[in-house]
Amino acid sequence: MRSLSVLIFCCVCCVMDTSAVTWSYLTNGTVQIGVDKDRGACIGYFSLSSGANLLNNYDNGRFIQQSYYGDSDGSSWAGQDWAYNPVQGGGYLNQWPATLLAFTNSGGRIYAKIRPCHWATGASLPEVEMEEWITLKGNMAHIHNRMKYSGSSQVTFKSQEMPAVFVDYALADLVFYEGAHPWENEALTSVTVAPANPPALEYHDRTEHWAAYVNTASRSGIGIYTPDSWKMVAYRYNAGSATGPSAPSCSYFAPTRQFTLTAGCSVEYDTFLAIGTDVAIRQAFYDIHANGYDSDNDGMEDSWEYEQFSSLDTASNTSDYDSDGLTDYNEFVAGTDPKDVLEGLYLSDLPDRSLFWSGDWGRRYRVQWTSNLLANSWADIYTNQTGNPSYNTFIPTGVSQADFYRVSARVDNAARTYGWNFNNFSPGIAWRPGGNVTSLEITNGVLRSTFTNWPNYIITSSWTPMFMEASNYPCLSVRMKNQSDTKYLTVRFYTDSVTNSKSFAISSNDTAFQTYEINMATSFTNWSGVVRQLQLSLLNSTNGAFELDHVMFYNQSDSTSQTSVVTDSFTGANQGTWATNDVQIAAQIGTNWKRGNSADEATQYRIYNNQVDIGIVSPALITKAMLINTATGTLNAGAGTNFTLSATLQQDSSLSTAFMGLVFNYQDAGNYYLFRAAGNGTVQMLCYSNGVQQASPINTVGAFTAVQNRPYTITVASADPYTFDINIFDTVSSTTVYSKNITLAANVVKHQDGLGGMYATSGLASFDNFVLDAEPGL
Repeated sequence: MRSLSVLIFCCVCCVMDTSAVTWSYLTNGTVQIGVDKDRGACIGYFSLSSGANLLNNYDNGRFIQQSYYGDSDGSSWAGQDWAYNPVQGGGYLNQWPATLLAFTNSGGRIYAKIRPCHWATGASLPEVEMEEWITLKGNMAHIHNRMKYSGSSQVTFKSQEMPAVFVDYALADLVFYEGAHPWENEALTSVTVAPANPPALEYHDRTEHWAAYVNTASRSGIGIYTPDSWKMVAYRYNAGSATGPSAPSCSYFAPTRQFTLTAGCSVEYDTFLAIGTDVAIRQAFYDIHANGYDSDNDGMEDSWEYEQFSSLDTASNTSDYDSDGLTDYNEFVAGTDPKDVLEGLYLSDLPDRSLFWSGDWGRRYRVQWTSNLLANSWADIYTNQTGNPSYNTFIPTGVSQADFYRVSARVDNAARTYGWNFNNFSPGIAWRPGGNVTSLEITNGVLRSTFTNWPNYIITSSWTPMFMEASNYPCLSVRMKNQSDTKYLTVRFYTDSVTNSKSFAISSNDTAFQTYEINMATSFTNWSGVVRQLQLSLLNSTNGAFELDHVMFYNQSDSTSQTSVVTDSFTGANQGTWATNDVQIAAQIGTNWKRGNSADEATQYRIYNNQVDIGIVSPALITKAMLINTATGTLNAGAGTNFTLSATLQQDSSLSTAFMGLVFNYQDAGNYYLFRAAGNGTVQMLCYSNGVQQASPINTVGAFTAVQNRPYTITVASADPYTFDINIFDTVSSTTVYSKNITLAANVVKHQDGLGGMYATSGLASFDNFVLDAEPGL
């Protein structure tokens, strides 16, 4: 966005000699677009094939073009201090045009590479390289813009034009949607932008990421859609009543994002132009939002082809760029890298029984299983899982060791996300340091801080709002390597009027990336579905750096999993008071929870940092702290002994005899089975009947090396009556530290139904990630 005095000077003093302009055009019989090769191949012409040009190309600063801003650099223009400002069309004087490094027009596509000029000085800027690709389809044009910056890092965060848009002064009404429910055909906002000299800037939100300038009477005009750019600035400059492409008067707006130019960054984004009435323009952009844009009809979205190949000519629906046996179209659908022979939609398994595959956002994945490959009969066990570019994983239950699995994918724009995966310096990134963090860098797709004391924030200044209603299960995915000693990540987000903050437990001193999934609707009681700004902070960090691989919001509204599953990750608000009886437990922990040992009055519970903490009245060791889940449809719903039960348990007590474990086939306080592990590595399975320990099928001392303050996932599964598969998984080292199959002896009491829960004998233990499925399958 030009400053006020810049705009006045530009509009009054710079008169073009249009006779020297060299234009190049594309037409498809519906619309026509033209670029001026003498001024950086800027877009200065867009019309219906039989209509008038709707753009303004009065001087080097008009057009539709790329323009970026950096730090103050001592330059001046129009009597005021200026800043570093590479402009695609050139400097403010006509004798300072940009340099066209490459240009092709195939008849169906325009490509240009440009070396821009500094707007205020006219200096050629070899450290900046701009590119654009232009195609037509129907009544729309698609412009893919890229800017690479190899200069020294700028410091100041600036509002950047994405892109700058100058249209005919005759188009006076600015139409857009600014409400809280985008893409639902709610009423549009129409603003008649008042012409002024000097022009008066207006600022608006456009939460569907598009806006259109239209004629007041006919409601026809031109619309511009830049996905993920929701802020805009606009004005109309009145330099006389003349209208048309070469008139000094103009109407202007620019979608904006805020970021700084860092050394080696690459800014890449898409813009779509449409001609028609405001209603028709909106529908055209709705179609792109829902279905993507594929100008060459090869089944692959243009934006994906540009991202992967920097061209629409490299891949087709039958080509196989990396010769891995998967066509490039298959890799597009799967969300995998078409240039990596080792990456495809391949299913692998991990030690914790989870299935793993590569993928991407904007994809839905289905996991199926069968027990007989020859039968060719597959059953869904998970459908519509939202993809993730870092990893995709699912832990199957209700299946046995001998079962087989497969995964399939489909493209679903409704599964797209908002956020950052830090590949180069994507335009959505507006992260900046705060608190004690003095610098951030991006290397190999990872955002890093090497500062060794990070008690405060990194912050986004402005970015796409997350319009996901609470009922749609909005999730925040943070994948990071926390190399500091802190154990808590604070997520703070801002809406128009509310600040929300909550801390979540994370691992510390990481040597590998960890992914944390946070359901915002259940984690924050006043979640509104709209995020204006996000902060992340590591609480009380005294040493170590951090790395971020992605920070993404995604919508998992139509994901479905297996039936008969009870899960609880205890994401309620932190509680300052303890629950000491079943009424308080139901109110604070959850309505489906109760004490399993009502006589143990020394036990108290609360939710804190997304887990259940156990407190002690006295003594330090308690007889048995049990939390039992009573939800209908668990083990007492006709499932017999078939189930899978797991939870993440952590023992912070230094006492070697402090146990933690799982209770299963629970009938009442005197009848149940128990598997437990102690701080000295002792593992036991105990069978209780009428309050008496009847048997101890497992009793092994030193079965594994237990680590204090470390979370372990304990799993008990039963596929056959009175036979149990038992597993202890170290969540830090990602290894199975204990595994056992046990069948109860004939003389042991048989509990055939019942409930499941968690157990500890120390007031320094915690429970998390409870899962109980009324199907077998370790």
